Amino acid sequence: WFNSSVDPVPVVIESFAEVITDTLNDGSNVTLNKDSKLAYVEPKKVSERQVILEGEAFFDVESDSSKPFVIDAGIGAIRVLGTEFNVKAYEGTDLEVLVESGTVQLSLTDSLGGITDSLLLKAGDKGVISHTERRLYKIAGETPDELYWANRKLIFRDTELKKVFEILKQYYKFEVKLEHNEVLECRLSASFTDTELSDIMEVIAVSFELTLEINDSTYTFNGKGCLDEEEL
Repeated sequence: WFNSSVDPVPVVIESFAEVITDTLNDGSNVTLNKDSKLAYVEPKKVSERQVILEGEAFFDVESDSSKPFVIDAGIGAIRVLGTEFNVKAYEGTDLEVLVESGTVQLSLTDSLGGITDSLLLKAGDKGVISHTERRLYKIAGETPDELYWANRKLIFRDTELKKVFEILKQYYKFEVKLEHNEVLECRLSASFTDTELSDIMEVIAVSFELTLEINDSTYTFNGKGCLDEEEL
């Protein structure tokens, strides 16, 4: 696994039905999604901090320019010095890397672990290695809740309210009523971390100068929002 003349004994962290968080010996933090496994070697034993990932994990890597952090993720490898990023590498699926901060090098590897193609990813970039085509490419932007499982964050960037409500309904039970359905076309830019639904709805109302009525789990928005009078 680790290309060493004396194979070090890897430490294995494994999640099953729950998301778990752990700190590696170099100070890096890793959050494993359900049904994922990470194997790593203590940094002092190798020139690179090497780990093997099966599944999905969010990494907050401690900066160390003398020991790059390298992730073996099956059909690809990820190399960093210090940054925050998410890796999705479930067996039989595309390999996806989403960068929150810093710079990450995503590489396509052959059956012997040799690099055949590479791509540099910066904050906000998402790199993909196609499982079927063995092709490396970059796609624009992440979905607002792509990292919700790891950090309980929702980040909306110019997102239509129709999409906002669809995403929220994956995590909260509620109904929405609108005085004007055209308000669903308004676009929201906001971020929330482990926020109560009522507080999210209040932000939406204030953002578009709507009045909000709450009755149990039903939220009613009145007003024209971002629309001009002649559009209603």
